[in-house]
Amino acid sequence: MKTGKWTNPVKITRDSISEGALIREVEKIQGYPLLTDEERQASVRQIMTDKPAPDIWLFAYGSLIWNPTFSFDRQCKGTLYGWQRTFCMWTYLRGTIDRPGLTLALDTGDACEGMLYRIPEAQCKEELNAIWRREMIDGAYQPCWVEVDTPDGKIKAVTFVINPSHSRYTGPLEEYEIIHTIATATGKIGPCCEYLFNTHASFKKNNITDSSVDKLDQQVRSYQAQLNKNAFLSDINYPIAKATDNQSTR
Repeated sequence: MKTGKWTNPVKITRDSISEGALIREVEKIQGYPLLTDEERQASVRQIMTDKPAPDIWLFAYGSLIWNPTFSFDRQCKGTLYGWQRTFCMWTYLRGTIDRPGLTLALDTGDACEGMLYRIPEAQCKEELNAIWRREMIDGAYQPCWVEVDTPDGKIKAVTFVINPSHSRYTGPLEEYEIIHTIATATGKIGPCCEYLFNTHASFKKNNITDSSVDKLDQQVRSYQAQLNKNAFLSDINYPIAKATDNQSTR
């Protein structure tokens, strides 16, 4: 599937985050309220105040696994109960304000397997500020302390869950809408499908189990292949039968 290409796309790196490039891109979206630097710093201070130990563990479940952009000295796999990973957040960076993409967040549910990263005490403030400038641009996420199960016992960690009162929270979506959106949306930092494919690949690399992401990866690739086939047949003036929803999501 060919996705739209943007001039001078923004790459999410430590430098682009520190220099404010990511925040500036979101600022260009008219009528889109952002958190101020003071609000982000206050949020970091609250998390630091509540930390249970000198070091801080972060529980990652999406792009922070395949593109962490922060420093850590230890990592391990863990399972968070009571929350589930789901594409329930609109994104205007892997989409547009008119045709948004979808990104992952934690919503209430069964369980989520992910990665834990330990940030050393001496680096906690600097690294959390960098993470907040990436994840807490607008308040669609809520940072909180959670208890994660690991083979060596429970670990208290910081993670980001969905803010259900925020305008970027999608609420329940039909399966077809999720597949179509991820397969076709693209924005300033790249196509939405890239986010899914990179996430799925990182799960395989780290032996993270998520059957819903496995299924969605296959569905989006199949949907894109069908769109490409239809576009090819249309170019040579073959009649195209409109796929049913069931055919499109297989």
